[in-house]
Amino acid sequence: MTIGSIDDSMTKRKQIAATIEKHLDKELILNPKGIKVLSLFFIDKVSN
Repeated sequence: MTIGSIDDSMTKRKQIAATIEKHLDKELILNPKGIKVLSLFFIDKVSN
């Protein structure tokens, strides 16, 4: 569904990109301390 001028797929792409960026930032801080970083994505069905 389109909301304003931004469609659903663009919103999802931005969310994924932000999650990946935050994940990598956390890895830089936590990996030297021996802490493993885990980021999860939940999907509504396998075809997605």
